[in-house]
Amino acid sequence: DNDHVTFHGLSPGQQYSVQVVVVAGPHRASAHSTAAWTEPRAPSGVSLSSQGSPHSLLASWEEATGEGYLLLLSLAEHPVKNSSLPRGVTSFTYEGLHPGTLYTFEVSTVAGPYTSSPH
Repeated sequence: DNDHVTFHGLSPGQQYSVQVVVVAGPHRASAHSTAAWTEPRAPSGVSLSSQGSPHSLLASWEEATGEGYLLLLSLAEHPVKNSSLPRGVTSFTYEGLHPGTLYTFEVSTVAGPYTSSPH
């Protein structure tokens, strides 16, 4: 009499489907299915660099498994620009910035209802 099952070794940031069928002798009940996401990992290889313009910065990161990304550019710990991007996109150019100003950049991976810790 088990009313739950734990699956181990799943990949982060993936959606999995489970189908349950009740079997009693030769009889089978109709299948019930559900889907759920695993929590994603934060992207690695995150960088923020000037590309020769004093008014823009290029943010880049390595692709992580999930549905997309949340980006945050901050100035002195105050958010300046928020963006969301679909998976497959691994760079973003911020324009209209102030020359000689220190900005910080964070990126998180989104997968279903989960958002990774920022990196």
